[in-house]
Amino acid sequence: MAAMAQAKRTLYEILEVPADAGPEDIAHAHERKVLEIKRATTFDPSAALFVKQAFEVLGDPKRRAAYDASLVSSAEKAAARAQPADLDLSEDAEADDRSRKIRLLGIVGGMAAVLIVLFLVFRPGSPPPAPPPEPVAEAKPAPPPAPKLRTGSEILADAATSSGQVLSYSMSGAATPLGMAVEVETGQMVTTCHGIPAGSKLVVKVGNQAMPADLTITDEELDLCRLSIPGFTTPPLKLASDDAKAGDKVFLVGMNAKGEMAATEGKVTQLRPTPTGPVLEVSVPISASASGGGVFNDRGELVAVATTGHPAGAGLNIALPASWIAQMRSRATAPK
Repeated sequence: MAAMAQAKRTLYEILEVPADAGPEDIAHAHERKVLEIKRATTFDPSAALFVKQAFEVLGDPKRRAAYDASLVSSAEKAAARAQPADLDLSEDAEADDRSRKIRLLGIVGGMAAVLIVLFLVFRPGSPPPAPPPEPVAEAKPAPPPAPKLRTGSEILADAATSSGQVLSYSMSGAATPLGMAVEVETGQMVTTCHGIPAGSKLVVKVGNQAMPADLTITDEELDLCRLSIPGFTTPPLKLASDDAKAGDKVFLVGMNAKGEMAATEGKVTQLRPTPTGPVLEVSVPISASASGGGVFNDRGELVAVATTGHPAGAGLNIALPASWIAQMRSRATAPK
């Protein structure tokens, strides 16, 4: 007998999440699976492809709804196939059945005629109209669940695979650290523009992996530059939908003195006005090696990009709002 085929795993089973998992749980499970695949002794391209496809479907509400409907349809079809087939009846049994049905129809028809006559003779007057139904109070929708707060170690684990150190290589091959960069789209990173030498060869180092980067947008007015890194498919960081405000807790992810990534907790002390819009002043010291690094809220969302030497003032710890990323375009600083 041939071996039974292995049951096909669902996308939920691939990401190891329940079918009622929320969007954040699915995103976190995807990042965890990607990290497991990267850390495996032998890279499994099939596993990486399955995880990527599962996240693309379950991370999109419309595609996930269609996929869930297909699961229900498949289950119904399987249940239908499991039902036993109807048994064929012999000709004699069919004849007996027809005879019984004819006799039964005759009896039912006679009874129906009697009931009709009795109804016509003894029918009562028209009943009074039924009162209108009482209005039913609409149930109020349940409030959305409170956002899950993340610790500094959890934020660091998420950011470590989507943040890296920016290096500039000269013609002689000497490498100069410029700061940090954060991934905001698949294969697309953002860093600060100041300090990038013209015509230099840029490399972004994520963990032990060094990847060449192309400078695609240079917005000197916002001091934000976009780097394209072909082949870098790690899930990007989640951008905050709302700007940070004074008093908010934040975490700065950057390089420490040992050259290791670390998350430092602080808060937004105030918003400082500038010609391009308000910027964040934070309580965390920002070194030159952390310029371009991510500043995250307590939900693990990117709220700003750290910078150094900002025109807002010397000695200030300034971060550029993440909402500026959508406004980036190549432009030089306006002449003074």
